[in-house]
Amino acid sequence: MAGHYFWGTANGTNFLGVYFADGSHAYTGLPHQGLPSCTGSDTGVGTPQGIGAQGCTSYSYNPSTGAVTVGTMQGTYTGGAFTLDNLHLAELTVPKAGSTLAVTFQNVYASGAGSDFSGGFSDLTLASNGRFATASGATVGTLNGDAAVLPADQHGTYRIESSGRLELDFASGTNVVRTIGIDYESGKQPTLRGAMLDSSYYENQAAMSN
Repeated sequence: MAGHYFWGTANGTNFLGVYFADGSHAYTGLPHQGLPSCTGSDTGVGTPQGIGAQGCTSYSYNPSTGAVTVGTMQGTYTGGAFTLDNLHLAELTVPKAGSTLAVTFQNVYASGAGSDFSGGFSDLTLASNGRFATASGATVGTLNGDAAVLPADQHGTYRIESSGRLELDFASGTNVVRTIGIDYESGKQPTLRGAMLDSSYYENQAAMSN
């Protein structure tokens, strides 16, 4: 199971993530700034996020029975189907270093109720030429036309590095590193459904409109 990255959700807002770093170590949670190797000091950045997050821990897998133990969690992995603590997990594809994407991801968030309600959206557009644009709230960032008309903190260049590291170099000089795992809908021609960026799920806007 080494090198595989999975995610699942119990209610659409709380997520469980598991990355199998090697043959005996796994990271439970949704890591920031790349997928950790769980060796030496490379055990992840910050506090592990998500359901049952324990960070780096040991795991065991019996291919004969499909039984999986990850830290304190129990489950099965058979025929490509992975269940952990009774929660179904789908596999995320870690893009290859040096690859590019042509997609707009959107995360819609909300919290509270009544007078305490708040919400909004966050967009990230990645272009095949290595450029990106961001948007949030009521603002819109687009790569249609001249990106230079956007504020310097809303566009720049990106690159995908090893271990699922998405590096965003803003025109303002800021560098942001996020963990990216692509969620594909299975089929003869897999559809890019969305992506986990750190501990937030972003949907593919094109898929949302179909």
